[in-house]
Amino acid sequence: MAVFTAAAALLRHLRTDPLLPAELLPPGWPGDELRTRYSAHARSVQGLIRELAAAN
Repeated sequence: MAVFTAAAALLRHLRTDPLLPAELLPPGWPGDELRTRYSAHARSVQGLIRELAAAN
């Protein structure tokens, strides 16, 4: 459940990220890193769904 909660919080952040140019973002803004990590997570989940669908 904690993983789902963290993923939901991450997705909320990504949906509200203003996507400003780097020079307008505050120092340490996590947007790019979070987008990269979430994309990897989404691909992983999609792979698992494909595997489950193929097994049935």
